[in-house]
Amino acid sequence: MQLVRHVTLVLAFVHGACDDDIGLIGGLVPADGPEGDTTISVTLSPGTEVPVCAAAGTFAMGAATLRIASDDSALTVDELTYASLSGTPTTANIHAGAPGIAGPDVFPIVLPATLRQVFTDDSYPSPAPSGAPADFDAFIQSVRDGNAYVSVNTASCPSGEIRGQL
Repeated sequence: MQLVRHVTLVLAFVHGACDDDIGLIGGLVPADGPEGDTTISVTLSPGTEVPVCAAAGTFAMGAATLRIASDDSALTVDELTYASLSGTPTTANIHAGAPGIAGPDVFPIVLPATLRQVFTDDSYPSPAPSGAPADFDAFIQSVRDGNAYVSVNTASCPSGEIRGQL
């Protein structure tokens, strides 16, 4: 997990001659963003999914960049990319869950994730899913504590093919 204060980063990829949804070369580059926000950039992989899906693509991978507003009022998905999955992604979600633990879905990420998606107190599920923090403020704290993750699901891996711990 990489936490960066006072700088917003986005993940940039250079596309090659392949059919993957992301390019072959990636890296972090500075971008405009509100000062004081916390940006979290993670890599998604099959080996961190719980349980690991045996049908996952051999070279499945992904990346996500999320941002917590400086006043904790919003969680923004700036980018979610993936490649070499076992099939077309069916869903993607932000979950509550410590490393190595499968946790409940909290926020669905609309696919393809080409536009920023913003989650606030108003979009927090009520009642909270079983096993999730009781409210949005507590969920933001769990994200800051590393007890949340992003996953991407496919038909072959309906409970998750790749995961990245926030």
